[in-house]
Amino acid sequence: MDTLPPEQKAVSVSRKMVRWANGLSFARLPAEVQQESRRALVDAIGCAIGGYGCDAHLIAQRVLHKLGGNAEATVIGSGAKTSVMNAA
Repeated sequence: MDTLPPEQKAVSVSRKMVRWANGLSFARLPAEVQQESRRALVDAIGCAIGGYGCDAHLIAQRVLHKLGGNAEATVIGSGAKTSVMNAA
C-alpha cells in the first residue's frame, strides 16, 4: 500500500522526461533544430514508403502478425493493426 504523501514520492525518470517534453514549444526551438526535426520526419516517412513491399518489410509483417497484441496503432501502408510497441 502506498502511504507516502505525493510530495515525498519518487518521480520516475520517464515522468520527468514527459513533463519536460510537454513544456516544449516547437516555435521556441532554434531554427536549426526545427529544420533538422522536419528533415528527420520527412526522411523517416520516405524510408517507410520506400521500404514498403521489400523482403524485410514482408518478413516484419509476418512477425507482427504472429506477435499479435492490442490493436493500438496502424502499420504504415498496410492498414494492419498492432501494439504501439510493435508498430514502432
